Amino acid sequence: MASEFSEFDWDSATLASRRNLPHVEQRDAIYFVTFRLADSLPWQKVRQWKYERDQWLAANPPPHGAEQVSMLRKLFPERVHQCLDAGYGACPLQQPAVGDIVEWVLRFGDGNTYRLGEFVIMPNHVHVLVQPATSSLDRIAPAWKSISSRRINKALGRSGQLWQEESFDHIIRNQQKLEAARRYIRENPQNLPSGSYRVGCGSLQ
Repeated sequence: MASEFSEFDWDSATLASRRNLPHVEQRDAIYFVTFRLADSLPWQKVRQWKYERDQWLAANPPPHGAEQVSMLRKLFPERVHQCLDAGYGACPLQQPAVGDIVEWVLRFGDGNTYRLGEFVIMPNHVHVLVQPATSSLDRIAPAWKSISSRRINKALGRSGQLWQEESFDHIIRNQQKLEAARRYIRENPQNLPSGSYRVGCGSLQ
């Protein structure tokens, strides 16, 4: 079971590809993961942002320095997060029964295949800190979405795609960034009415 927090080190990292995005992996790393509902963003904006990101990646192949990483985040994840917070879509995650399902799924493997850190379940997306242990991130996040999708669709009497297939994730680079991620999770729902979100934490303190 992973117990130590490994700060980011390119010499210890590997570059993988999941779907159309490059992903950096490192043993004992903590990841900040965001996954969202399929209707949570206007597709026209997502298409334009992806085009701009892909153009930038073609001109700036990894490894990336700190300034490049900052620019890349501004080109896609930061804009996505800002738009998600606007509450686009049907937002079923704000329903208590649906939030219960998502929280149960997040906590299910905690202390076994991963260590769950702080998380927030927003009306149309989820932010979570996680440290993989006996399983890799590319198995953990899809399992969260697959299991919760079946249960939520059944609870709501609906069918079809619930989650957007791609998730966003990045390695926490150091202790300072870890504290910033924790603070972001706690403060993310500050403008939402009570009961429309939930914040929690698992075994990763």
